[in-house]
This record gives sequence, C-alpha cells and structure tokens, in this order.
Amino acid sequence: MHHSLFVKRDHDFTQKSAIAQEILAYLAEHPSAQDTLEGIVHWWLMERKIKYNHMLVAEALDELIERGLILEKKTQGSKQASVRLNSARRAEITAFLKKRQVDPKKGISGEVVP
Repeated sequence: MHHSLFVKRDHDFTQKSAIAQEILAYLAEHPSAQDTLEGIVHWWLMERKIKYNHMLVAEALDELIERGLILEKKTQGSKQASVRLNSARRAEITAFLKKRQVDPKKGISGEVVP
C-alpha cells in the first residue's frame, strides 16, 4: 500500500488530471527540479499559469484589435506595441460591457458557479 504525505481528497478527476499534466510538463522543462507541495503550488504551477495567461491575454488583445475596439500603436525602436481604447467605439464598448457584467453567483457566460 502506498502511503502519501499529502491528504487525499475526492476532487474532480478532470481537474486532478490537468494539474498532474502541469506538474509533468514543468518537470519535463526542468528535469532536475524538486520541491515541496507548497513550492510546487507557489512556484511551479503559478509559473505555468502565468505563461498560459500571457498567451490568453495576447489572443484576447488580437481579437479586440481585429474588432476595432482597441487600437494598436507600434513605437519605433520597440519590439512591443501598446494598445489603447478606440474612443470612436466607446458607446459600443460600454453597451457590450453592460451586457457582460458578471453576477457573483454566475460566470461571464451566465452559468451558475458552484
């Protein structure tokens, strides 16, 4: 029988599987890494989440630029562009945001959050 130092709980299998994949991905990128539960949560998983969120933010910005809701400004000598609100579309943006306000008991899509 395998004894774990960590408390076993009955969490959603999909969530556990996703976390397990993140841990393995981190170890594949850093094969000599080792850490405690707290270190893994704080450093390994947070680092991967930040990378993932960076990608999602970039994709969201691309979508907003394509829709013309924000404007992209490329600065000479800089590798990265900056973005700002497209003032000409302010009324449309305000209407969109009012429709998408988040209810604390519901997600953005309107689904009930447990």
